[in-house]
Amino acid sequence: MEGDTVALKSISRRHAELGFAAAVVAAAGFFFQQAAEHPGLSGSYPQTLSILLGIFGLLMIGRTLMGRRADDNEPIFERPGRVSLGALVVVFYIAAVSYVGYLIPSFILGVALPYALGYRDLQVAVLTTLATLVFIVLVFVVALQRPIPPDLLDSFLAVLR
Repeated sequence: MEGDTVALKSISRRHAELGFAAAVVAAAGFFFQQAAEHPGLSGSYPQTLSILLGIFGLLMIGRTLMGRRADDNEPIFERPGRVSLGALVVVFYIAAVSYVGYLIPSFILGVALPYALGYRDLQVAVLTTLATLVFIVLVFVVALQRPIPPDLLDSFLAVLR
């Protein structure tokens, strides 16, 4: 796909790893500050996890800066158009759950995302997605009697309850 976004192709794997590691360190600092606002000892556990997250982020930065690999200058995405399409499918899913419910958008996501990213066996994608959704409904709705988000298929789910 030659028409894919040029900006995404110019990002190397090395740059992406450094950017991700820097984001992890920044997130760790943010979470540490947020946890510090909890009263008493209730913030100590999240602060400890934040410190560990920050340490791992710094180790990632160190590893990336110290080591050189053959794939360091390769583009981060081989097919940026597919990655963008996949991200669009995820955004659609998040928005659709609010309007349609959980099951139908989950089915669309389970079939469309692999297809957008290059997996072409639709029969396997459909069967795997259906089996996963049936399992979720049986475990959460039937066995544990936990509600899933309201859905257009609620009348069907009422029969299972």
